[in-house]
Amino acid sequence: MTHGPVDDPASDLDYEESEHSGRVVRIASVAALGGLLFGYDSAVINGAVAALQDEFQINNVVLGSAVASALLGAAVGALTAGQLADRIGRRRS
Repeated sequence: MTHGPVDDPASDLDYEESEHSGRVVRIASVAALGGLLFGYDSAVINGAVAALQDEFQINNVVLGSAVASALLGAAVGALTAGQLADRIGRRRS
């Protein structure tokens, strides 16, 4: 199977530094930091499981519910933030 030459339209574009590029980098950095902190929080919760069970004398069901509540809270927060961003974020063009 033979193919002809491929024109890459992206190579024809000139990158221009805009006034918004610094802002975009800051927003992307904050988003990446949020993902990093979510992973860190999950690891910290995992490390505290044994101490929680020993300190409060709780069974596995209650302990699992306590750990899952952090992840459930993150999911609810993400859904809420997504709806808020859709409502007041960038307008459709």
